Amino acid sequence: MADITFRSPTCDDDCEGERGERGERGERGERGRRGRDGRDGFDGATGATGAPGTAAATGATGATGPTGDIGVPGPAGAAGATGIAGATGATGATGTPAAFASFFGMTAGPGNTGVNDYPATIAASAAGPSVAGLSAINFPRPSAPAVGGIIINNPGVAQTDNTEFLLPTQGTYRATWHISVDEPAQWSLWIGVAAGQAPGGLFNPHIVALGTPSTVGQATGTSQLVGDVVFVTPFANAVIQIRNFAASGGTVTVTPLPGGTQAQAVPLIIEQLA
Repeated sequence: MADITFRSPTCDDDCEGERGERGERGERGERGRRGRDGRDGFDGATGATGAPGTAAATGATGATGPTGDIGVPGPAGAAGATGIAGATGATGATGTPAAFASFFGMTAGPGNTGVNDYPATIAASAAGPSVAGLSAINFPRPSAPAVGGIIINNPGVAQTDNTEFLLPTQGTYRATWHISVDEPAQWSLWIGVAAGQAPGGLFNPHIVALGTPSTVGQATGTSQLVGDVVFVTPFANAVIQIRNFAASGGTVTVTPLPGGTQAQAVPLIIEQLA
């Protein structure tokens, strides 16, 4: 509180009088200017967690993003179990042989509309290599159109003609022949020694590592001899023939009317298998 002691301008310090009564309160002064903001107080403690709010509605699906890069291929999986075998397919059409030919000769007698193709006996062959002479069977007549270029290599009208057959393609063939003769005999397939050889050339019997598979025979007369052999030609344009083999008993006569009244047909069928 301010010092309100009255001091007379003419009085020394020791002439101070008694304190007067306190005066009335003065009127309230005008409001002072607003003071500066105080500093921020410390952060209060974290309040309790509020109750979960209601879930909002699901938003619309966003647009598809761009395709990512192709990843590295994974390791191969284990092989699966073998499936059940399917049904057997339909049988395919029968194939056509690459080469085929069929020839025959005929003895004299009913059913033969031509000449007797076997007027003379058939001799035994010399050992190979040798020429046939009268030891080869002749098959002068075609019984079906030839396929693949198989032809008679020595055509003619004599019994020694039409005994050689040229096979133009090297490969595997089958030869089948039938003949009936009056005497014991053996027959076999012979192959020419050179490709495309001229008629009347040298021939050897067909031999493989394990024997002579084309040799067939009969011990007594009037039986039918059937030869059937698969063989491989040694080169293109090989020439083959069927001979009365060297080990047979000698000359033989082709039976005119075996087992009946009709002339005998003596066929030869040649078919390329591969």
